[in-house]
Amino acid sequence: MPTVETMTALPAALDHLRHPKLRRLAAYWLERRGSRELPRRADIDPVDVPWALLDIALYDHVAEVGRFRCRVAGQRVTEMIGVPMQGRFLDEILPERLYAVVGQRYARMIQERAIVHSHGAVYGAHGKSSQGERLVLPLGDDDGRAAGYVTMTTYDPHQKAEVERLIGPRPYEDVTFTPVTALAAPTR
Repeated sequence: MPTVETMTALPAALDHLRHPKLRRLAAYWLERRGSRELPRRADIDPVDVPWALLDIALYDHVAEVGRFRCRVAGQRVTEMIGVPMQGRFLDEILPERLYAVVGQRYARMIQERAIVHSHGAVYGAHGKSSQGERLVLPLGDDDGRAAGYVTMTTYDPHQKAEVERLIGPRPYEDVTFTPVTALAAPTR
């Protein structure tokens, strides 16, 4: 298990991650995947990431219907989104126009087996939208197929974002897809 000091050592392909908590989650994800392209959902143990529990959510990809179902969401995530999330599909949680963009992005993540990183305006219900940074890490099933994701978002409540910007043509200022095949072993 990586130490706190080495948890932010990442492959060069992930150098664009800014927030220390996102870098730490990415390092944990890399460690848990081992020699596989994707860690399994069962490889992500809440006991290992107590520092992240308020800010992460786990989603299953329900391939038969092409939708994402929230398995669990941390308290800060639920507060920002403004609705109960556990057991609900992503398209039931987000406003329709925002889901049209986000759902397409996450479907691409599953299809391409890629990490999604974005920063800029981040959705929050009831006027809580702000600037932030989001990391979405795909998870596999026992057969190695992409089967869901773990996500963490950092919010800067002092930098408000206009909701209309979130549901416009570019809901984030910057979105990066990093194929998991582009990730070498972490540098130490």
